[in-house]
This record gives sequence, structure tokens and C-alpha cells, in this order.
Amino acid sequence: MSADTAIVAIMSATSPNVVKPQAPPARFFLVAPAGDDIAATKTKIASQLAPLHATVSALSSAAPRDLVITIPDRTFVGPAQGAFLAAHALEDALGLAPIEPELIHAIMPIDQLDDRRELEAVEKFPPGCWVDEESEIEQNKSWAVSRLRLQDAWKLSDELGRPSRGAGVAICQIDTGVISHPELAGVVRAGSYNVIGDGTTPEDPTDPLNYAGNPGHGTATASVAISPESLDVVGAAPKARHIPIRAIENVVRISQTSVAEAMDRAVALGADVISLSLGGIWSWALQRALERAVAADVIVVAAAGNCVGLVVWPARFDDCIAVAGTDFHDKPWIGSCRGPTVAISAPGQNVYRAAATTGRSGQGQGTSFAVALIAGVAACWLAHHGRGTIIAEARRRKETVQEMFRRLLRATARKPAPDWDSFNMGVGIADALALLQAGLDAGIGIEAPRAPDMVRRGDESLRQFALEAFGPPALKADVDWMKFGGETSLAVLQQKLRRTAPGLESAAGAEVEVPLKVRQALEAVTDSSIAPAIRPARSDAGQPADGRIVQLKQMIAARHAAERSTGNLESAGAGDLRLADAIDLESSLPPDAPMPHPDDILQRVSAVMAAMPPREIGDPVAFGQALEVMYRHGGQALSKLPDVGLGPPQHFAASERMALEAIVIADGSRPSFLLETG
Repeated sequence: MSADTAIVAIMSATSPNVVKPQAPPARFFLVAPAGDDIAATKTKIASQLAPLHATVSALSSAAPRDLVITIPDRTFVGPAQGAFLAAHALEDALGLAPIEPELIHAIMPIDQLDDRRELEAVEKFPPGCWVDEESEIEQNKSWAVSRLRLQDAWKLSDELGRPSRGAGVAICQIDTGVISHPELAGVVRAGSYNVIGDGTTPEDPTDPLNYAGNPGHGTATASVAISPESLDVVGAAPKARHIPIRAIENVVRISQTSVAEAMDRAVALGADVISLSLGGIWSWALQRALERAVAADVIVVAAAGNCVGLVVWPARFDDCIAVAGTDFHDKPWIGSCRGPTVAISAPGQNVYRAAATTGRSGQGQGTSFAVALIAGVAACWLAHHGRGTIIAEARRRKETVQEMFRRLLRATARKPAPDWDSFNMGVGIADALALLQAGLDAGIGIEAPRAPDMVRRGDESLRQFALEAFGPPALKADVDWMKFGGETSLAVLQQKLRRTAPGLESAAGAEVEVPLKVRQALEAVTDSSIAPAIRPARSDAGQPADGRIVQLKQMIAARHAAERSTGNLESAGAGDLRLADAIDLESSLPPDAPMPHPDDILQRVSAVMAAMPPREIGDPVAFGQALEVMYRHGGQALSKLPDVGLGPPQHFAASERMALEAIVIADGSRPSFLLETG
């Protein structure tokens, strides 16, 4: 395709800035191929787009090959589909892919009223997502910090003579900026920046509070992370230094390109922890910025998302730590996004935070506050051990600081109830005291670091997203997920938003459809059309339990009985004599023999799977798909097992039967061996 065709496509998707004087210029992100002369590439692109007066520059000094094409005199208008079509036209004209348009989009519902309250949500809107304020929290305003056992963690550091409360650690919050607020009085500023350029100077991160849709969000999340112990709000790391970066005009309008630029800026300013209380669609620019931050030994945590069900980006990226939200009673917050990409949970429902427009404080809800708390936990951990020590110990273990923190965070989490949803809400709720008490090897063998030589796919998070949105056949579809990642993720999340909040389409921006090529590829591997609605997962017909199901139940019960007899309910190796004892027990156990809780079985399977060496995993997304099927259907099957043979026949779908077979092998109830070269 010629440059002229691309220019026509861009013209069709944009209008002159004089129509919308305050609108941002149209921008596209792309990566210069390795080995190409960057200066020559910039000149070539600018020359081909000369009629549009295009400029080409690096996203940041840290990423000279990450390029941004700016059309200074034009801005995107109309349906988002036009911006994506223009990007595809550019891909063909320049011979480069993926190229993504900078879309100012909205996915996570927030306060859309004009009463200027700083709640991340407004009560009852959208329905089924938010809850009322809770009177009991007014008597315990620091409840969120207490649930994470942060006061105990601070005390431990004090007793050991180590830096406490995040002292010396810099937390960067990429948000709407901040204002001077009583709850932030005394906070040490370690740097600041304004990426979107609406401040008096580039270093001015002041939130103007002059917009609809959640004014003061950055001030609220900052208070949850770093407020001193002086007024109503107590931050998770009250002695940490703060780096506020204004990168979004308001939480309801997010540019992934600007957030990516802000992440590079955060690293340059010396951030030790980056907290992202925002979320949206897939972005190649953001993925690369995240990888650079993690490679620079920065811990990056992000909100799982609100109200749309599926975890959003950047939390969904494999390199990121996704945080879901819980309530005062350690139950999942009703509005929290959830799924297998969630690493950990933290309080997110009615957390006390600063209210920017009133100068006071009050209750707010959303995963934005959950992730701010985890950022504070990370700062306390780094301060307690010393960042230099952490970096050296991570190097020695051949993992990144991010991987080490994730491993320890999950290994020390507390599981608040036997029925905790470990698959969708992470392993549990963060426990700061246990985290600081743990040795730096905690979780090794359960949380295995990624091998340095393991091949990584750039589209891993997109393939996992396709699996959750369209079902297992999606992984067989012939789709260039990175080429169509932005528009596919936007289409799916918009539909999720419409289901959650009918009539909220305007908040999500102009609608976009799943691209035709993606729909055709998906329909080629499924038995029906996915358009216009996303096709729900198929359910297979159930069959009554037979002798094999009874046998599988006996195997699991026998292993449980053998472990109880030795007082070890945690594990048994494949070569352990207890397995032989369990096999002998199978024929003698009564039908009502005690069974372990399904979550305990799945947790054991998770531990086995996490400890598998990378060479045995193969394609990590395909491996994740197999686990997702086993956990989803296996959990349902395990919940039925206790009643098998004791009452009316239990029905098991084919998928549940297969999952049970896999579980019995994987959890050690039957030994299995890997055979190589005979």
C-alpha cells in the first residue's frame, strides 16, 4: 500500500485541530526494526507523510527505537475504528507492524456525576459494581492498613533497627497528578513530571481539578500509599518519598502512549516502585515500557480493574503484578476485576483516602486503592532489606526484583477463608509482616522464576485474553494478535462494560468492533459466529458418575487419609512411601471417607505446576490454557466428589472428567514420571 493511501486513511480518521482546539494531536506508536539506522528511519517516515507535516521522535531517551509519529495539525475524531484502519494503512505503507494509534479511551467505570466527589465510583452506578459507604469503617479508618498487617511490619523493622515505613524508597504514581492536601503534608517529593504538558512547567504535576469524572484521583491514591501518620488517612508507606507524574487528564480518559512515556520518566527520576491506579486496552508501547522498568530493577504494580470482569492492561501483562480488591471482611470487592492473571489482593472497598476537592478525607472504592496499598507494601519490603541487597540477591537467584517480590508476596499471603477464590483473586491477601519476616528464598519451588533463556512471546497477554474472552479454540485461530490487539481488546472490554452498565457507552468512547479478520479466524475454529456478540463458552452435557469417578474419588481420599496419619497435610513426593500406603488404602476406605477441600487440592496442583522446569512447559500460553481448563472444570468436579456414592447420582461433564484425571496425576495421588530418550 502506498503512502498516499495511508495519508487518506489518516485524513479520514482525523479532523483539523481548529475544530477541537484543546484536543491532542493524532499520534501513532511504532518500533524501528533492530539494525535499522534510527535517524534514517525517522527521515523516511517523515518524508512519506510530509503532506501531513508529520514529525517523528523517540518516545523517550530510554527508548530510542520506540517512535511516535505526530500529526500536529490534526486530531482523531469519530469512531475509534477509523484510527485503527489508519494504523493498518501505515503498517502496509511503511512495512512495519504493529503500529498503534494513541486512543484516549475509557474502560473502567467511575464517577460520572457533577457532585465532584472523589470516589472512584458513585454508589449504585453502574448497578452491581459499587457498594454504599460503611459506618463501621468510620470507627476504624486505618482498617486497610491493619488488614495488611502493616503496623506490625513497621514495628518489626523498628525493633531490628532497619529502615521502617518505606523510608528512603521512592514510589512513583502515574495518575492525574496531585494537589497540596492536609493528608499529604510533610511528604518528601523525590521528583515529579507532567507528561501531558498542561502544567506551567514540565515538572509541574498539579492536578487542575477542572474536569468531570473523578477529579483528585491522583491525590486520593497518593494518600493511600504515603500519607504520614498524622490525620485520618495513614499510608501503607508513610515515610516513603513520592514521585507524582501527571500522565492522564482524568481517570476516565487514558492514553496508553502517555502512560508508557511516564513509566520511562519514572525510571529516569529514580523510582523504586511504580504504582498504576489505571487500566485500559492492550498497548505495545506500554508493554515495552513495562519491560524496561522491570529490567531496571523497578517493582511495577497495577490495578486489576473495575466492573468489566476481565483484568485490564497494564495489570494483565506478564511482567506486571496485578492487584484485585477486597472488603472490610476480607471478601472480594464486588466490583473487582478478576482472573488467573491476578497475583494478589488487597483492600479496595471503602478505603479511607484524601478527598481533593473538599480538602478532607472519606471512603473510596476501587482497585486503584488496592494497588496503592501494595505499592506501599513493596516500599516497606525494599526499605527493610535495603534495595541494594534485594538487587544483589535477585541477581544471585537469576530473577528480577519484580519476580522476587511477586514470589515472596504470594508465598507469604494469607488465605482468609477455605473457600478463597485462589484462581481469580490471587493466592490471598498480602501480609506485610509475614513478607518482612520471610527469608528471601521463600516460595522457591512454588513460585518459580522465569528462566533467562526461556523464549517469550510478545503476544502472551493477548493470547490469554483471547482465551478468557472467546474460549480455548481462540488459541488455534490464525490471528496476528499484536496487530489487532488494541482494537480487539477495546471491543471486548466495551462489550463487557455495556453488560455491566447498560447505557454507559458514552463513557467508553466511540464503539469499535472485533476486527473482521479476527472474527473470521475465530469462526474458522468454532462452530458458530461470534459477531456481534462474543460467543459464550460451550457447556458439554453431563453424565452420571461411573466406576471410574468413584475410583478417582477413592484415590484422592486415600492420599488424604495417608497424609492425615503422618500429620503432614501439605505434600508427598512421587517417590514417597506414603503413596504406596495410599494405594493400599483405596480398597478399604468407606464411601464417606473424609475428602480434602477442593481449594487445597488445586493449591497443591498449582505448586507442582509452578515448580515445573521451563523446558517441560513448552509454549507458556498453551500451558496456561491447559491449567485454566483443569482448574475451571476440575474445581467444579472436585466440589461434586464428596457426594459421589452417597446420594442421588452426580453428573459430570466430559471436561470435568478429564480435569479429574489430570488432577489425580498432578497432585501426587498417583505417581507420574517424565521419560526422556528411552
